[in-house]
Amino acid sequence: MTSGTAIGRHRHIRTVGYAESDDFENWTPTRLMLAPDDRDRVDHQYQYFTAALYGEFYVGFLMVHKTHDQVWDTFLMSSRDGFHWTWVDRHDPFLGRGEVGTYDAGYMMPSGPILHDGRIWIYYSGFSGAHSANPSRLGDRDVMTVALATLPEDRWAGLLAGPNQGRITTRPFTFEGSRLVVDVDASLPQSIPTETMNFDECEVRAALTDPSGGVIEGFTFERSSRILKSGAHEITWREADLSRLQGEAVRLRLEIRNACLYSFQFQG
Repeated sequence: MTSGTAIGRHRHIRTVGYAESDDFENWTPTRLMLAPDDRDRVDHQYQYFTAALYGEFYVGFLMVHKTHDQVWDTFLMSSRDGFHWTWVDRHDPFLGRGEVGTYDAGYMMPSGPILHDGRIWIYYSGFSGAHSANPSRLGDRDVMTVALATLPEDRWAGLLAGPNQGRITTRPFTFEGSRLVVDVDASLPQSIPTETMNFDECEVRAALTDPSGGVIEGFTFERSSRILKSGAHEITWREADLSRLQGEAVRLRLEIRNACLYSFQFQG
């Protein structure tokens, strides 16, 4: 995957192209893969792009260059095939720049993610000044520093619910395994939790339905165990064996209050 300039109909605008090779000498013609559109700010260009395989999908770090100030932020994207990409969040950077005067106030260039001891490591070059030979509000010098950003495994992005209960329903899928593990980050309650739940305490429950949304006996919200604190927790259903649904098409439904959902996995 490459970053190119002055190509195709996006002449003089930085875009991201795609080419393939079996020997790193002979390449297919470059195809346009990512380019600014009317949802970008008028001075946005796509400076660099780093992609890596993570489990069964790809993660991508797109560096969006704001040419008015000659700085850029890094945004998170995902893909199933390495060519068609989805923005995880188009408004908030995944790796944002530091404040003026810090080592990465200007722009960053991340490497691919490394999974190490339950955490994701992302090495990046941080630049203190603007991407320009001219003085700017960031200073007269552009100093490079090698830095490391980390985050917990599988916590690339989350879906946040507040005091008003949120509900998530997946598309139909099949699974293997006998355990459902859900990873959440509980909201911080204002007061110490008691036996009676307060309005700002975490609660997560799950249900399984058939592809049409019909109830599967034994796997309702009412029979679900509850997640009440942060971490990866197994959800079970009273007197129900999850393994009996292996290979059958189901939908997973989650009820969430005061928590951020990061992932769910079916395990053996």
